[in-house]
Amino acid sequence: MGFKQILVTLDGSPFAETALDYAEEIAEPGARIHLLSVAAQAVAQPLQAAFEVQVGSLARDVNWQSSSIESEMQTISQHENYIKTLRNWLTDKGYNVTSEVEFGNVIDTVVEIATGGFDVIVMTTHGRTGLARLVAGSVAEGVLHKTSCPMLLIPTRAVNYHQSNDESANGNSK
Repeated sequence: MGFKQILVTLDGSPFAETALDYAEEIAEPGARIHLLSVAAQAVAQPLQAAFEVQVGSLARDVNWQSSSIESEMQTISQHENYIKTLRNWLTDKGYNVTSEVEFGNVIDTVVEIATGGFDVIVMTTHGRTGLARLVAGSVAEGVLHKTSCPMLLIPTRAVNYHQSNDESANGNSK
């Protein structure tokens, strides 16, 4: 028995794409696999009080909002093109594939999307430890602590193990 509704998170890295292999392994034939890419939202500059705005700075900053919107549109386009390639690959294998690109906090966005009736969240974890984990945080751990949806977490060492087993099975061991 496989899963019918699978949420796969993607960050654009080849490592994150390995989650697709695992999603295929646990998916029921014809399952819905939903690809999610979350982009950090552009930070809007705080508005200054009217008495602080000088004519020179006003003239310089007139286009700040439109460039922010243009930047977000470009980011959306890049993420959508990336996901489209992966979506087509899974669709060709017979899966019902949906996808979306969202802006916002990655952890909160994944948790919110997961409430949409998914059986499982599949995501990779970079396995940061020590200072790197403290500074960068752990998206996988954050989602794990906030969601009620079951998760399949794929650590870096599992991917390396999986690849070495594939090479051995194909007679390609070094």
